[in-house]
Amino acid sequence: MTMDANLDVDAQRARNAEKAQEEAERGPVRKTLDAAPIAEAIAAYHDRGDLTFGIPAHRSGRSGRLPEAAHVVGPDAFRADIGMDKGIDTRHQSWQVEPTAMELFADAVGADQTLFSTGGSSQNVHVAMLATVRPGEQIAMARNGHKSALAALVLSGAWPVYVEPVYDAALQVAHGVEAATLEAVLAEHPEVRAALVFTPSY
Repeated sequence: MTMDANLDVDAQRARNAEKAQEEAERGPVRKTLDAAPIAEAIAAYHDRGDLTFGIPAHRSGRSGRLPEAAHVVGPDAFRADIGMDKGIDTRHQSWQVEPTAMELFADAVGADQTLFSTGGSSQNVHVAMLATVRPGEQIAMARNGHKSALAALVLSGAWPVYVEPVYDAALQVAHGVEAATLEAVLAEHPEVRAALVFTPSY
């Protein structure tokens, strides 16, 4: 097998890096506390008048006829249905839309790192629990957790240490877990390996 003399891989890689840098410099992302990178990138996509040719599901509200649900949730919900790559960001994520949004959210809530996922809550909870606890280990979780958390307990083989949520007697609804309540449970159960918190009270 012979290599094409005109094909210089290093030169092509350098050109691609330059192109990615150029795209990054003209991207819609701001890394400031008042920024909303994903929302701003969606608006920029429509302002540019881009057309994308991806899977049929993501039509960005341009199907010619909006679904009946648009009467309930509004047309903007469908205008925001854009692919993350080749739409909201470039195909190689040179604008860093989602990474910037995750960094800003982590800063806002005092976390080391946040990870966004669009695969639905069940998938996210299953992955989170399977990645943090082994069979027989204990995990602290809200007593009113999502049903996906109970399924994740079965999948992971972990044992729950329940944290009681705040109960609103007037509305008869259980809200999020208070930080002090979670701290007390963790102090009482030092063997707990992780905490799964839904709708935390910041």
